[in-house]
Amino acid sequence: MKKYILFILISITVTNNAVSQTIIAQGTCGAQGDNLTWVLTSDSVLTISGVGEMKDFVSPFGGTPVNAQWYPYRQTTKTVIIKEGVTNIGYRAFVNSGLTSIIIPNSVTTIGVCAFLNSRNLKKIIFGNGVTTIRESAFQGCSSLTTVTIPNSVAYIADGAFHLCRNLTSVIIGNSVRTIGHGTFSSCRNLRSVTSHALIPPVLKSRVFQEVNMRRATLHVPKESIDLYRQAEGWRNFRRIVAIEN
Repeated sequence: MKKYILFILISITVTNNAVSQTIIAQGTCGAQGDNLTWVLTSDSVLTISGVGEMKDFVSPFGGTPVNAQWYPYRQTTKTVIIKEGVTNIGYRAFVNSGLTSIIIPNSVTTIGVCAFLNSRNLKKIIFGNGVTTIRESAFQGCSSLTTVTIPNSVAYIADGAFHLCRNLTSVIIGNSVRTIGHGTFSSCRNLRSVTSHALIPPVLKSRVFQEVNMRRATLHVPKESIDLYRQAEGWRNFRRIVAIEN
């Protein structure tokens, strides 16, 4: 009997907590209109759900950037929940946001251009295992980031994706990355550790590590690929190239 009463009390508490979160704003944000919906609640949580692509936040007339519908709440929104089924994060979706962390579900394949541009409070990114492309300037100016782990699913990191992440100290790059775009890690002046799991050195475009002190930073690569990295354009500028520790 006591256990039954306890169960009822717990159920009532959970129900009351759920009711206490009121909807502040809501709408649609899908590339096909209502295929994706968004809801912002009073606990500062933005939830995006549905199936398919998120829209890019540009004007249909000439492609001029516009703000997402939740932009007025960008600094007070601390958490974004992107549900499984969403397949991309749109252009400028969370520009100038106050987010501190983001979990990207496995259904997302592409992180759009300037998706998190200048989200200066962003400290933690957890990438899903479905992401294949990180587009231009996706995380540019996210100055609170200290570590980034790019999953094995990613094949392409576009120009300036992590440009101006000034407090970034460590980057781990998955084994499927083939190309890293122009200036991807430029102006990451505190970068001290780069790990690349790719057996064949990814092609580096120009200025990938501009302003990174490559005499102080250490490059960690597969043991059998050390000589390849020592000969590869851009990678060979690292003074210390060592084997990844198992």
